[in-house]
Amino acid sequence: MPTSTRRFNIPCEIRDIANGLYLRAAVAAAKRGVDYTLTEGLREIIWSSAEWLFDPDAKPWLLFMGLCGNGKSTLARAIFDLIKDSADRMLGYNEFSVRYRNARELVDLFVRDRDAFDRVADADFLVIDDLGTEPQEIRNYGMTHTPIIDLLLYRYERNRMTLITTNLEGDELCPHYGERIVDRLREQSLTLTFLDSSFRGSGSGSPPTPPQTRIE
Repeated sequence: MPTSTRRFNIPCEIRDIANGLYLRAAVAAAKRGVDYTLTEGLREIIWSSAEWLFDPDAKPWLLFMGLCGNGKSTLARAIFDLIKDSADRMLGYNEFSVRYRNARELVDLFVRDRDAFDRVADADFLVIDDLGTEPQEIRNYGMTHTPIIDLLLYRYERNRMTLITTNLEGDELCPHYGERIVDRLREQSLTLTFLDSSFRGSGSGSPPTPPQTRIE
């Protein structure tokens, strides 16, 4: 099957990419009154994410798995912002289309505006946040649809650069999406598992100062 891959990589030192991700994530967390604690596990995940952004031959999908509140969405947003800023600077504004959507928002968009949904599904880079929180099937005009499954298959067939976050564990994915989709996730994805406890509730009520520790 012909592919339509448009892989974007950031040709900087991996350490600089990692520090850029960390600082973006830490600042975003600080605005919510949360300390984005740089544990050893989080350090390794940020470094692996930086390697994924640096390597033009890396797998097209990045999958963040783990329990609620341990930084998956914060880091996904940092990666999204870094790709958007870098692509706009290196390729020209909007020459590399990037989109960020919650899985529930994608299903709602499918119902409200199919053309807009198709444009998001066709983005050069798409972040799908909170996979597994959306309805598996919907009824629309008497027909049954599986928007997220169809979107994942569409992007799989085209090797489109995709970042997915989910609170589901590995053995919980099959009941939601079936072995066919899960097998493709395994094939296409660099999977990183967040094992830290929740950062939420770690704030003191006022925005903390972002930590200055750098990733070495």
